[in-house]
Amino acid sequence: MQKQSSAEWFKQANVQERLGKFYGNFGQFSEAIRYYLDAIHNEGDEEKPTLRAVEQFINFKVRAAKKGADKKLGSTLLVEAIEYGEHLLKIGETSERLSIMGSAYKRLAELEEGKKQITNWLKKASGYYHRAEQRQQALNTPDPYPMVNALMIDVILGELKKGDADVQSKLTKGQLMAQSRFMSYHHVWDAIMVADFALIQAYWSGSFEQTDRQKDVKSLITQYHQAFMEGNANAKERDSSCKQLSFLIDMLEKLKSESSSKKTIQALKEIRKALSSTAIG
Repeated sequence: MQKQSSAEWFKQANVQERLGKFYGNFGQFSEAIRYYLDAIHNEGDEEKPTLRAVEQFINFKVRAAKKGADKKLGSTLLVEAIEYGEHLLKIGETSERLSIMGSAYKRLAELEEGKKQITNWLKKASGYYHRAEQRQQALNTPDPYPMVNALMIDVILGELKKGDADVQSKLTKGQLMAQSRFMSYHHVWDAIMVADFALIQAYWSGSFEQTDRQKDVKSLITQYHQAFMEGNANAKERDSSCKQLSFLIDMLEKLKSESSSKKTIQALKEIRKALSSTAIG
């Protein structure tokens, strides 16, 4: 493509930005990052890079770090993404920018082995997700994405007190938000988040510790499968749900918290196994 086009045309920031988006949408993150970086540092007089280009540059760095198997390279990509993200937040805070930062720290926690550093990164991630959540509350149809991620991390850290009416209120509110958005937009992620909130509810309430926990395990598996069906989820989207469960299991096993007994972790693994049968292997 590039050989058949004018070299000057390829130097335009808007063209580089579009190429970055094109490669990123197909999971070619290294190419996407390269084109977005060219767009960001473009000094041409005609077309200037947008702040959206910077956001996507950071986003694809985080996604590249999630996809890659090299932990050292992944950490480097995430540190670079965080540095750009901090500069972007100085220009202006948005829910999306704050969520990207939360995602970056969440991935840093996954790459760590030490309990102290994992806890530190998770607290950072939670903080950014909560700030993103607060931004969403001002909207007419708030997106519960930052809320469900914040609560997922908080439950891992043991920050959600059992029986707390405020926690129950937030979990109920989150589910209703996701259901409302799914009814309005029919986005698969909203359907999946309904099940995610139910999963957090079960974990937080201690359902996985009960002798009849299989009833809750089967109910959650049904809820996820229903979300996949109603949202017409493709294999990658189903796989993403499995990875969210893997993150939860991995963090609980590494932190060995009081709330993560063998019964709870086994229940989570059973749910993941049931969902992974319909996802990418």
